This record gives sequence, C-alpha cells and structure tokens, in this order.
Amino acid sequence: MASKHVMLSYQWDDQKLVTDVYNYLTENMHMKVWMDINGGMKANVYECMAEGVQGAEVIVCFLTAKYQASTNCQQELQFARDSKVSIVLCRVQSSWKPSDWLGSSSILSIQQSLHMDRELSRVRIRVVEFIHFQFLCKDNESSSDSQDIQS
Repeated sequence: MASKHVMLSYQWDDQKLVTDVYNYLTENMHMKVWMDINGGMKANVYECMAEGVQGAEVIVCFLTAKYQASTNCQQELQFARDSKVSIVLCRVQSSWKPSDWLGSSSILSIQQSLHMDRELSRVRIRVVEFIHFQFLCKDNESSSDSQDIQS
C-alpha cells in the first residue's frame, strides 16, 4: 500500500461506529487510515475531501439514509468514482435500501457492496476482509484480466 491510505467516508451521525473501525484498522491491523476527524479536517470541506480521496488506495463508505441525503457524501463518492479509486460500500442500516443517486446501477454495479448490521465485531471483520479483497484484486489486475465479484 506504500504511501496510500484507506479512506473512511461516512455521515457524521455514524462517527462513533466509524471511529471504532478506524481505531481497529490502525491499532490492530496497522493500516494507514484517513478519517476527517483524525488529522484530515481542514477549514475547506472540499479541500479535505479531495486530499482524502486523492491519497486513497481504497475508500470504505458507510452507507445510511443520512449518507444518501448528504450532498457532501454524494460529492465525495462521485469524486472517488471519477478518480478511479477502489470503493467498498458498507450498508450499515439494515432496514434501509439505497435509492436515488446511491441506488443507481452506475454507482452500485461497479463497486463491492457489503451488507452488515451494526454489530461492531462483524463490521470490523467484514471491512478488513473487503479491504484485503480490494488489494488482492488490484494485484491480480496487473497480471491478469480484471474480475467482477459480487457479494
């Protein structure tokens, strides 16, 4: 992963869950992780978002209805997609299904989608599995044809 990082994208109501995932990834998995409140925050939110996306090897998005309603989250995910950064979509609100811009096949069909409940140990394990999966796919792409894998 060299100087690149894992970026965590979320709507602020999920800050506690995402902070715990951040702590797990950095302390237990020794990954370089970018999270806005842990050194990535700047006065200009768009500058902050661009820095996080441009330095990312993979972006993990924690999807909820409020994430979908957030203009900033939409811009962040679209910028990541336009920048061709690997994206892991983690739906963490089990009673909700993405719709509107987030439910469009152009976003979801080309990304890894992960459905989970809010049980923290499951969230951590599944996020790590998908991050590792993204890196395996990147390694394989350089030596063979790209593979689409649906979860």
